[in-house]
Amino acid sequence: MSSNNEAINTACNAFHKSVSKLISKIHKSKHTRGTFDTETDIELQQQATQLVDHANHVLVTLSGKRQSLECGIVAFKELSDLYVQQFKSTLNSNNCNSSNANLQKRQRDILTNWFATFIRLRDGFVLLESGECRHTHDIDDSKYPSQLSSALRSDGQTRKFKSSNGYTGYGWDEVNDEDVGIKSRLLDTFYDIDGSKGRGFMKKQFDKDGSGAQLYEQQLDIVNDTSGIRDEFMTAAEQFVSKLNVHLSGVKSTTTNGGGSKKDILKLVTDDKSERMTWGSLDIARQGNAFKISDKGGSLPIGMTVDKWRDKFGLSSSVEVEKPAEKKKIEKKKRKVILEDSSEEEWEEEKVKAAPKAVKDVVPISTQSSQSSSINGLAVRVRKATDVSKSKGVKTTSVEEMKRQLGVNTAELESGHDQLEEEQLKSKMAADDEDIQEGLLGDNQSVVSTYDPLLKACFSSRKELRKNELYTNDIELLREGQEYWADFDSSAAHWKEQFQALRVVRKDIGAGELNESSDHVSS
Repeated sequence: MSSNNEAINTACNAFHKSVSKLISKIHKSKHTRGTFDTETDIELQQQATQLVDHANHVLVTLSGKRQSLECGIVAFKELSDLYVQQFKSTLNSNNCNSSNANLQKRQRDILTNWFATFIRLRDGFVLLESGECRHTHDIDDSKYPSQLSSALRSDGQTRKFKSSNGYTGYGWDEVNDEDVGIKSRLLDTFYDIDGSKGRGFMKKQFDKDGSGAQLYEQQLDIVNDTSGIRDEFMTAAEQFVSKLNVHLSGVKSTTTNGGGSKKDILKLVTDDKSERMTWGSLDIARQGNAFKISDKGGSLPIGMTVDKWRDKFGLSSSVEVEKPAEKKKIEKKKRKVILEDSSEEEWEEEKVKAAPKAVKDVVPISTQSSQSSSINGLAVRVRKATDVSKSKGVKTTSVEEMKRQLGVNTAELESGHDQLEEEQLKSKMAADDEDIQEGLLGDNQSVVSTYDPLLKACFSSRKELRKNELYTNDIELLREGQEYWADFDSSAAHWKEQFQALRVVRKDIGAGELNESSDHVSS
C-alpha cells in the first residue's frame, strides 16, 4: 500500500510541476513579445492550476477507493466462506433443536445479508469506474463539483451521463471525457493562454515520455483497471453459490426450509440494478435505486482496511483467520498397543483432535420474519405454495400424479412462475419510466416542452398512469398495457427526432443555410 501511495503522490507532484513549468515558459515568451496581459494571463494560470488540482484529487481519491475495495473483497471472501458453513448447518435439521420456522428465518437472513454485501461491493465498482453517485455519502470525499451532467452528445440535446443521483466529481470520465473532462478543459485553457501554440505545447506533455502529465495518465489507468479484482470478486460470488448448491444436492431430504427445498438450485442474477437471488420460492431482489447505504464515505469509505471491513461485516468476533505461516498445534499422547501376533508391547502416538468449534452467527442486518418484506431497498419474498393434494373435485392426469409422487408441486411451480414474470414485468416498466424521464424530459432545453406542450403533459402524467396499472393482479392486462406503452415510447422517440430536425432547419433558415439543412428532415 505504501509503495502505491508513493507512486500516486509522485505522479501528482510531477503533473503539477510540468504544468507550472510550461505556463512559466509561455509567460516568459509573451513578455518578450510584449503580449502578456497581467489580469487575463494570471486568471488563466489560476484556472489551469485549479484543473490540475482537481485532476490530482481524482487520482488520489480513486486510489483510496480502490484500496478500500480490494480490502473489502478479502473480507467478503471470508464472509462468504463463513455463511456457507452456517447455511450448511441449517440443512442438518436432524441435529438441530431449532424449530422449522427458525431455520427458515435463519436461511433467509444468511442469503439476504450475503446478497446485500454483494450488491454493496458491486456498487463500489460502479463508483470506482464511472463516478456515479448511488448512495448519499458517496460524495463525501469530493472537493470539486462534477461536470459530467452537462456533457451532451453530438446532437446537442441528449445527455451523455444520465444518473438521476448525479456524479461524485472524482470518476475516470471526470478526467477523460472529450467534452467536459479535465484534460479537455486544460487544453482549452492553454489555447486561451497562447492560442493553438499553447494548446499544442500542453498536448505534447501528455504524449512525451517521462513528462509529469504522461506519468499522471499512467497512474490513472492503473487505478482504473479493475478487471483483475472484478474477476476475483465475481469468482468469490460464484463459488459461494456453487458451494451452497453442492451442499443442497448432497442432502437427501426435500423438507422445505427458508423458502426453498433442499433439492432446489440457488441462482444469482447479476444484471446491474436488477440483481436477484432465488432459491425455490424464496426471491431476494434489488429494488433499483431504492437500495441505499447510509455509512459515512458511501459504498467505499476511504481508509477501510481488511480488519475494518471485517468489523463492518460483523466478522471480527466470529471468525479467526489463520495466517499462512502458522500451523495448528496438535496435542499428542502415548497409548499402549498390544499386537495380536506378538507378545511384545509397542507404543504409538495418537493424534488428539480438538473438539470442533461451533460456527457463530454473523447476521449484521436485522431482517423481518414476514413472508414478504423490504429491507434497505431489497425485496425479500417467499411465494406462497398451493397444496393441490387437498383440493377437491380437481381432476389430474397421470403425468401430474407422477410429478406429485416425485415431489413436484405443479401448482406451486406455475404460481411461482407467474409471480416472477409479474415482478420482472413491473421492473421493466419502472426501468422504461426512468429511460423516458431521463431521455425525453431530463433536459431543461427539451424540444418536447418547446414545441408541443400537450405531448409534454402526456409524458408528465405517464408515470402516474403506469402506477395505476401496478395495482392490478391481472398479468395479461399488464402485458397488454406494456405493449401499448412500448408503441407510445417508440412514437415519442420518433417525435422527438422530428422536433430536433425542425429545430436545426429553423436555425439554418435564420442563417441562410436552408439547402445544407435539407438532409435533416425525415420524410
